[in-house]
Amino acid sequence: MKNLRVGRPWSSRQRILGVIATGVLLALLIALAWRYTRPTAAVVAPLPLTLALPVQAASGAFFVAEQRQLFPQHGLVLQTQRYALGKQALAAVIEGRADMAVVADTPFVLAIAKGNQVAVVSTVFGSRKTAALLVRADRGMRTAADLRGRRIGTVFGTNAQYFLDKLLEHQGIAAHEVSIVDYAPAALLTAMRDGEVDAITTWQPELARLQQALGKKVAALFEQDLFVYRFLLVGKSNLSTAISKKYNGCWRHWPTLSNICSTNRWTPARPWLPPSGCRQN
Repeated sequence: MKNLRVGRPWSSRQRILGVIATGVLLALLIALAWRYTRPTAAVVAPLPLTLALPVQAASGAFFVAEQRQLFPQHGLVLQTQRYALGKQALAAVIEGRADMAVVADTPFVLAIAKGNQVAVVSTVFGSRKTAALLVRADRGMRTAADLRGRRIGTVFGTNAQYFLDKLLEHQGIAAHEVSIVDYAPAALLTAMRDGEVDAITTWQPELARLQQALGKKVAALFEQDLFVYRFLLVGKSNLSTAISKKYNGCWRHWPTLSNICSTNRWTPARPWLPPSGCRQN
């Protein structure tokens, strides 16, 4: 019988390489086993939200984000409702018809004073040239000081009324020295055109429409040092608290606000963007 040839013993280098190869193989087997045997994580559906928006310049970023479909891209199921006034949007939240709303600070403060449980998520708009006093220049009105003894239209319970109150206070004009009339926004044009009032306080885009319709008969006074036209994103207190906890108190991480920040950076470079959001359904 022929003797078997005994192979040469492994060198130290071969033993080390063998150990490394065995370790890599075991690691690969463990990774594959974990990949195919781990429990499947439950898929959590995004919470659908209803956002109430006033059809005003303050909501422009939200309308642009909606038009660009930014919300679905970030997994947000967001439905929007449109209202003429921010206080109507806020009422939708208070009455349970919407989860969140964009509203001016004046109606929000008034709602808090009445005991409603609503909270601010963020300031989403601020401007010194959005609200204005529009006067009948053809009646000799040139400055806010000309308001004494005049009939003035505004929308009660809004920033327009607060702006008027601050304007009269600044000019030293007492409430009994003027006649203030409450109008719906859509009725302001008729009131000015037909001479029912001598001046109104209003906001964009209504201001631009009135100036276009009445031309040189009117003049806009912005009083920029007196008033900041500010809008807030608000919701029921419990919803705001829940979202704040989820994002560790940093609201900029919330996709809704991230979309708005992105839109605010995107819009100024594209002035040709059609203002589709400023058409009420």
